[in-house]
Parts: sequence; C-alpha cells; structure tokens
Amino acid sequence: MLGLLERMIVARFDPQARAGELRAANLEIEILRSLWRIVHGRGWIATRQLFFVTTKLDEIGRMAGAWRKSAGGKDGP
Repeated sequence: MLGLLERMIVARFDPQARAGELRAANLEIEILRSLWRIVHGRGWIATRQLFFVTTKLDEIGRMAGAWRKSAGGKDGP
C-alpha cells in the first residue's frame, strides 16, 4: 500500500511522470487485490474485511483511471 501511495504522490507532483505512474499504480492495485484474496483464502481475514478492502481498491482504481484519462494517458485499458 505504501508503494501505491508513493506512486500517487509522484503522479500528483510530477506532470512528466504522471501517465507512467498512474499505469504502474493500476498494476499495483491489481497485485494488491490478488494478495488480499490470498490473505482471505488463508483465513486471516473475514469475508466482510475482504469486501471492504476490495471495494476501496476498486474505488482507487476508478479514480486513478479517470485521472489518467483526463491527463491524456489514454493508451491501453
């Protein structure tokens, strides 16, 4: 999560790196989703906790995707 936060801060303050950092942030979000599913599968968190985390990750992903589109980084899904 700290790596994702760092990428978002760099994207906010470095316009030249913005598109690349937002693409990398999207990849980190996908990795985090997978890691949280593994944590849930191991029984370390409850289903409601997984639902909460994945809901927040989805929200962050949508916001970053919209930011990337508005910044002109429309290359790729």
